[in-house]
Amino acid sequence: MDVTEINERWARLLWRVGWVLLTAMVLHVVALAVTGDEVNGPVSLRKPATFAETSWLLCWSVSLALGWLELRAWQVRFLGVSVLAFGVGETAIMAIQAWRGAPSHYNFTTTFDATLMRGGAAGLAVVLLAGLVVLLLGVRRSAAPASVRLGIGAGTGVLFVGCVIGFAMISNMSGVFQGALGSGFGPPQNRYLGPPESVVGTEWLSFRAHTDGGDLVLLHAIGVHAARAARAARDAADAVRSPGGRPAAAGPAAVRVGGRRARRTRRTGVRAAAVVRPEAVAVRRPGGDGARVRRDSCRCRGPVPPPDRRALSTTLRGR
Repeated sequence: MDVTEINERWARLLWRVGWVLLTAMVLHVVALAVTGDEVNGPVSLRKPATFAETSWLLCWSVSLALGWLELRAWQVRFLGVSVLAFGVGETAIMAIQAWRGAPSHYNFTTTFDATLMRGGAAGLAVVLLAGLVVLLLGVRRSAAPASVRLGIGAGTGVLFVGCVIGFAMISNMSGVFQGALGSGFGPPQNRYLGPPESVVGTEWLSFRAHTDGGDLVLLHAIGVHAARAARAARDAADAVRSPGGRPAAAGPAAVRVGGRRARRTRRTGVRAAAVVRPEAVAVRRPGGDGARVRRDSCRCRGPVPPPDRRALSTTLRGR
């Protein structure tokens, strides 16, 4: 199995898991509305809905980016496993704790709570960061257009910063920054260590305008959604440069036409960015008229594939 086929398989898997996570988000939003549960606070069905929303966007963003990356087979697998482990694992942890009625963050009340807290906040986040490093290596070696490399690279970089902010929150056991790091490691970790309401202040859908310090939650949320936001910015930039005003889209699959790689997105319903029509490649007629190259019929955003040199040389020798 070559790398292209592995890319296609992982792109399809990430896309399907994204649909599952999107469904989980919708179900938790419906459950939140039906049960009348609190929207704010450390215990709410909003948390699994929020993490499911973050995770399905991450899965789809990486699925769309895979077709542009230059990675080895093991690197593709490692990236896919890290994204799936983070997305599915974090969403599952948030859902378990929300339905148990226990805080998902900064909670060490029981051994089970502490295991989920340490496994989700530390273990899965570290795995995701390692996957992001592999993704950046693939962007660096990629032959994709500059706008694509900028979009994927910038989005991944800001996502990396968002994860670092999350580690800062964990080190203080609080989303409110009060001028120190690591303050949460001092007290015994055998209870809920989250910030009191007097520090958090009034909260509305995770937006807290009256905290007793700097609020890191909003910065963390922006960071973890950066991969999709940067892609949207790249599409907007392509729309400005494109004569038709339509952005190019990268797909999870790649096919080889005329010796060059063309992007194809039929399985995900996204328009292809560099599809080369077969008649644009050198064609040898059965009647022996030689090779003919029709560059004017090539509708692609990338370079026109070169003519078939073998067919041309055979024609010249025949003449």
